[in-house]
Amino acid sequence: MGELRDHAVHDRDWVARARAGDTEAFGALYRTYFDPIYRYLRSRTASTQDAEDMAETVFLRAFQALPRYHEHGLPFSAFLYRIARNVMVDHHR
Repeated sequence: MGELRDHAVHDRDWVARARAGDTEAFGALYRTYFDPIYRYLRSRTASTQDAEDMAETVFLRAFQALPRYHEHGLPFSAFLYRIARNVMVDHHR
C-alpha cells in the first residue's frame, strides 16, 4: 500500500511539472506507464504493431489533454486507461 501511495505522490509531481511545460516530467510518466498501457492494448488486439501504435496515440492524447486534466481523486493511470479504452474503441470502429 505504501508503494502505491509513493507512486501517486510522484505522479502528482510529474503531472504538475509536465503541465508547467517540463517535457522530462512527461517522459517519466511515459516510461512508467507505457508498458502497462501497451500490455492492456495488446491483450485486446491481434496485432503487436496496432497495440504499439495505439499506445503511442494514448500518450499523444494524454500530453495534449494535460492542460485540462484534473485528478478528481483518481490516479493518473486511470486517466491513461480511459484514453486507452477510447483509442481502442476508435481503432475497432
